[in-house]
Amino acid sequence: MTTISRPVHIDRDVLAEAVRTWFADRNFVTAVDRSVEGRVTVRGNKSGAARTALAADRALVVSIANLSSPTRTVVEVRQGDWSKNIAANVGWFVFTGGSNVLVSGWSLKIQKDLERYIRQVVAELPALVPAP
Repeated sequence: MTTISRPVHIDRDVLAEAVRTWFADRNFVTAVDRSVEGRVTVRGNKSGAARTALAADRALVVSIANLSSPTRTVVEVRQGDWSKNIAANVGWFVFTGGSNVLVSGWSLKIQKDLERYIRQVVAELPALVPAP
């Protein structure tokens, strides 16, 4: 998991839409959820029968929160699926002849590209003015 932070509050919805668009532009299926605490979570997923057969189902999850004490915006980026169960990934390595490891390496590259994009957007978004 990677954590990106900025010492001000920024508009979570604007950032979430930018992340959702980034996913959609790369043909990920997306979902956006908002918690009662104000956290916004954006999920990008690529799956299907062929991906499942090659153990190549992938998900990226981005969680955005404005926190106080100290005031800051925190963005967490993590991968879903393959990294949850190392033993299963080893089994798939044997079964698929290692193709899942290649896909996992590519997934890490995609995650790093997403992180770079999020850092850019976070830096460019204006700070929210606190309510009086």
